[in-house]
Amino acid sequence: MNESAEKVENGVALANRSGQVIVRFLQVAEDSQRSGEEIVSAAKWMNLLTNELVGTMNGVSAVVEGNSAATEEMAAGSSEVTHAIEHINGVKQRSTVLPQNIVAKLSIQALTSIQTIGNKTISPERLR
Repeated sequence: MNESAEKVENGVALANRSGQVIVRFLQVAEDSQRSGEEIVSAAKWMNLLTNELVGTMNGVSAVVEGNSAATEEMAAGSSEVTHAIEHINGVKQRSTVLPQNIVAKLSIQALTSIQTIGNKTISPERLR
């Protein structure tokens, strides 16, 4: 009987340890499930942040494209301004020379139109 009692006690101890192992196994399974849920939550958060980052990068890209277009427009405008300044300088130079030519022509015309002074013909060369 002693032997049977001993076997029963050993069986009970083994069953208790098995129960403890099963409880620990369930705890590990629950911890693994919680970790899995945290991983899924973190992955969703990373996906959200990635989408926000892509949106921000697209916005930056649009600003860069806008700046590039504005720079091209400014360059074209600068070229137009340069051409306008060159044109104005050309007009200025021509307008400076023009009055001198007009005065010379008017002087010659005035001299040639004066044909007689006191019944004498005076050539323009003599008046110079």
